Amino acid sequence: MLISAELRWFWRAELPTDFKEWFLSSSAHPFPAGGGRERLDDYLNDVEQTELGIKARGGKPGVEVKGLIAQLPDALPDGPFKAPAELWTKWTSNALAVPANLRISTKKTRWLRKFDTTGSMPRELHVGADEEPIGEPRPAMGCNVELTQLTVDGKTVWTFGFEAFGELKSVSDQLRAVADALAKRNPPTMGEVELASYPTWLARHAQKQPRSPASLLSLPGDLRSHLSAKISSIPPLQEILNSGENVEALAVMIAQSDLLPLLRHYVSIGRSSFDPAYKATEYQIADANWDTRYSELRKDLQLVVAAR
Repeated sequence: MLISAELRWFWRAELPTDFKEWFLSSSAHPFPAGGGRERLDDYLNDVEQTELGIKARGGKPGVEVKGLIAQLPDALPDGPFKAPAELWTKWTSNALAVPANLRISTKKTRWLRKFDTTGSMPRELHVGADEEPIGEPRPAMGCNVELTQLTVDGKTVWTFGFEAFGELKSVSDQLRAVADALAKRNPPTMGEVELASYPTWLARHAQKQPRSPASLLSLPGDLRSHLSAKISSIPPLQEILNSGENVEALAVMIAQSDLLPLLRHYVSIGRSSFDPAYKATEYQIADANWDTRYSELRKDLQLVVAAR
């Protein structure tokens, strides 16, 4: 479990050039910023939830689960970074995963400054492109300060934040000490920004409505034709297609829900109510093995949907 005191801003417009130059260069700092590598993170799409963040980080197995513990309204009472902060805790689990159909996919390029706060004064560490300290271990207590280019839903924004880590009794003091140290390096004004955690910002700006089943699966032409032929060979499924449903949506529907009991019911009474007007139409099923083919098809579709 990791305890952290954090605050973060998102720019509503373009990142001011002077702020980016100030953060990245070594003219105002003892070292140039580390990091700078691109990373892909997937967040759980739960836009009603702002106190819990669930993330699959950079292709690593499992997830990080981050929960809000408390608000810190007086964390930074003055200076250029004056703002309330939040107290969070984080756990990792290799047994959990973010479902493919509930992901908010993000692309990040993050530059990082890392401070050791185990001494009486914060000390900046020299970190490399891998964000690890050069020539010394990670500190037990410290603070990461980051500037990140974030792309989500085709939109690119910039975010700047502090994350002090260590013991519960001291993380807010560590945050204040590092913010005060950076304030002495004459940062440019940030301009028009929005103060928000990642879960809060995603809840405000990421795609609000769940994606339709058809948008969850994009089939190449040859696979679409193959699946369409298989679906058409199963009479009750052909009835659903005739009602106006498309192949992609039906494929996801079959993969995620077992329709077999419902299909058997309509076959048993020899009638169908799948069309949009809900008008029953009679049809005959000459092939007694259609349900076996349906079960085989469902297994195939589950693999296809999981791979996307």
